Amino acid sequence: MPDRSTPVKEQYIYYPAHPYSSTALARSAQARGRTQVKVEAGGRSDGMGGDVFAITILAVITLIFFYPALSHGIVYGSMSDLSLFPLTSGLFKTIHNSVSTDNLQQISPWLLLNWKTIHIGQLPLWNQYSLLGLPQMFNFQSGVLSLPHLISYLYPASWGYTVSNSISLLIAGTGAYSAARALGANSAGALVGAVTYEFSGSLINWIAWPQGDVNAWLGWIICFIVLINKSKRPMLSISGLAVSIAFAAYAGHPESYALDAFTIIVMAILIIGFSIFTGEIDYTRLKSSLIKIAVGGIIGVMLAMPMLLPSTQLIFSSTRSLIKGAFGGLPIASSAGLLTNGYYGLPVTGSHWFGPLDYYEVSAVVGPLAIALALVAIIRMGKRPVVGGIATTALILWLIIFRNGPVQALINMLHVSGAIIFSRLLMPLDFLLAILAAIGFSRITAPDSGKSEMRAFIVSAGIMLGAFAYLIISAEAANNLTTQERHIRLTSLGWSLGSLTIGATFILAWLVLSHRAGSYDLNMVSSDRRYMVPANKRRLSSVGHLWQIAMFFAVLLAQCIVLMPTAIQSTSYSHRFFPSGTSTKEVKQLVGGSLMAAAAPPPSMAATWYPTTPIPGTGFEPETNIAYGVDLLGAHDPMIPKNYISLWEYVTNSKKSGLSVSPGVFNPWFSSASLARLYGVKYLLALPGASPPTGTTLSLAEKNFSIYKVPDSQRYSLISPKAISHTSSTVKEAENPPSGYGRVTSSRWISNNSLQLHVDAHKKAALLARITYVPGWHATINGHGATVHKAAYTMLSVRLPPGKSTVEFTYWPSTFTAGIAAAIIGVVSLIILGVFFNQKRRHGAHSKRR
Repeated sequence: MPDRSTPVKEQYIYYPAHPYSSTALARSAQARGRTQVKVEAGGRSDGMGGDVFAITILAVITLIFFYPALSHGIVYGSMSDLSLFPLTSGLFKTIHNSVSTDNLQQISPWLLLNWKTIHIGQLPLWNQYSLLGLPQMFNFQSGVLSLPHLISYLYPASWGYTVSNSISLLIAGTGAYSAARALGANSAGALVGAVTYEFSGSLINWIAWPQGDVNAWLGWIICFIVLINKSKRPMLSISGLAVSIAFAAYAGHPESYALDAFTIIVMAILIIGFSIFTGEIDYTRLKSSLIKIAVGGIIGVMLAMPMLLPSTQLIFSSTRSLIKGAFGGLPIASSAGLLTNGYYGLPVTGSHWFGPLDYYEVSAVVGPLAIALALVAIIRMGKRPVVGGIATTALILWLIIFRNGPVQALINMLHVSGAIIFSRLLMPLDFLLAILAAIGFSRITAPDSGKSEMRAFIVSAGIMLGAFAYLIISAEAANNLTTQERHIRLTSLGWSLGSLTIGATFILAWLVLSHRAGSYDLNMVSSDRRYMVPANKRRLSSVGHLWQIAMFFAVLLAQCIVLMPTAIQSTSYSHRFFPSGTSTKEVKQLVGGSLMAAAAPPPSMAATWYPTTPIPGTGFEPETNIAYGVDLLGAHDPMIPKNYISLWEYVTNSKKSGLSVSPGVFNPWFSSASLARLYGVKYLLALPGASPPTGTTLSLAEKNFSIYKVPDSQRYSLISPKAISHTSSTVKEAENPPSGYGRVTSSRWISNNSLQLHVDAHKKAALLARITYVPGWHATINGHGATVHKAAYTMLSVRLPPGKSTVEFTYWPSTFTAGIAAAIIGVVSLIILGVFFNQKRRHGAHSKRR
């Protein structure tokens, strides 16, 4: 009972928008009977200054992260890996990182192709440099219209990769910050959460890939979902949700769509369930919010339809659809990666990787301090629906990711593990842990924090120390580790333990200072001095307040110590962007616009080298050939049509394709001129020790490679009109083009997605264009529509009348047109909704005035 003998004083408290300050402070003061609290909304401590300051700090930390790479050159990435391949060997003295090769062999060349095409005023719909051409905008990875790439087009091409990565990180960080704020964290806690997610091991190492770009939008999507439920003016939040979903979709990677959607749905269901259990549910508001969220989500998908419809059409006919096998989960021991990075080594110079699976599939660090703060949120606020729902969702994701018998059995029974790698739920898991850390730190820095928070943090830090003790003992006792591996493991634990020590020391000092003197709500520097803790605590001096700010930055530093070294891509940098050497110039001059491919490998490689496995050094490694303007019959692309496999198996009478190894790779090699002519290959590159392909002539001989010319090879030829109806006839006439049907007199690409040919047919014939057949190709002959036929599994063909004709092939899928129409409807829907909500608000305001 309150002490009624104590005079009651009145005090006005300006509170911020999070739920861990005003109401808790009021209850705390009233319980002591010392203060009658009047809560007034809109105080200056809830202004935008704290958020602006926090986001500015986040941007500065991002620049600091990039500084080690950018101080050596403007190219952030694995450009030095070019030295791994014969034609570009010697261009760099040091290979910084031989692991992130996908960045060099896919992301950077595609971004360059996008940049060049857009800068001449065209959409990059088609990639003519890989295989016989492949869809570019619709391959679910090139990210033509993703926001980071759109911004990168404003800069020089050599800056594009660096700029797009920087923007992706900022989107992830600001999204996590906004989501944490929407879920109740103060600006200090939200900034801790933002730094934790932006530089978490799972996100920072995937950020250059489309899956990283998709997950960068996770925070913004959740933020707008929460704001739709909270806001009295939901239109801005509905629009924000739609735009965030659309940009996440344009980033590509449907697997990440599914994993993020799963995370959001599970979290929403659990939060609603906790709300029902605690009696904090407003069914009317919930129904209204769900409708608005559904509307925003549907419009967001509609805005992304120009990419989603054509891409979805392609994926079912690609080698990606042939993936088989079950996901067994990560070993439970690899969850140590949440605490520390480098526990299994780092696959860069000076260290080596001895962990399970690929480094990128396992990297997950958020740091022991973040997990300790998350535990504080659970201990002190676990009964609150938001905290309980997020924590339970994180537990579910952990059970799915790491090897757990019943859970993995259920996943395998549902037959979804072949197409989805569930270890990539590490990014959503890291996000949830970051949000919990933000809420936990907000609880610690709330004005009424005291002994309970101190006890909770001590228990949480003790749990982390116990985990470290277990890992250290395990490392010392492990018999399967070499001395070097044991040293690597203990060193990684030392760095994380140091970060925990620094952060815990300053947090405990913070709690002691707050308990003795009180504290301001740490909404960064914008705290109102009138916003004090209960009146029975003495006023904190300006020096004490500065100490609290210094302690906060020490916590940020502790997080940066354990997080920033996790990105192995940051060890790669260059002053030069796809530089050319003597070999690349010679090959480009010789090959010109003709098609090049790999010759049969030396006998030592032949036993392990199949068309669908990566080739160890074949000259221009796909897709780096794009940057050098050389057409290569090889690809590293997720949308390779599986008909390429069918044709290869047909002509080589082989069923051994190795699809389970790498379904997004097709790099055939040729031992004869006739097989090369089938595909229109004019030049074959051979490695040292390889036999010359049968029927070819030597054109260029160098130390690391030789190039052979294929006589009479043509990209476009005239064959019998009857042949295109039979695969065997088409293949036979393509390998040895018959005479008497005429010839193609000229050909040129008149745009990125349109090819024009002039032909002279001596009689009725068929034009065989060695261009990849996918849905969306159209043809005209002398301006009149013509039927496009699929020939030899993979190529285009049209029947020709006798005489001279102009043939145009244009790639423009009808699903792309439908997608554009859907996007327009989505934009119009947003406008109509805006008008509707605006009129509704005005009507409500008018009714109140009356």
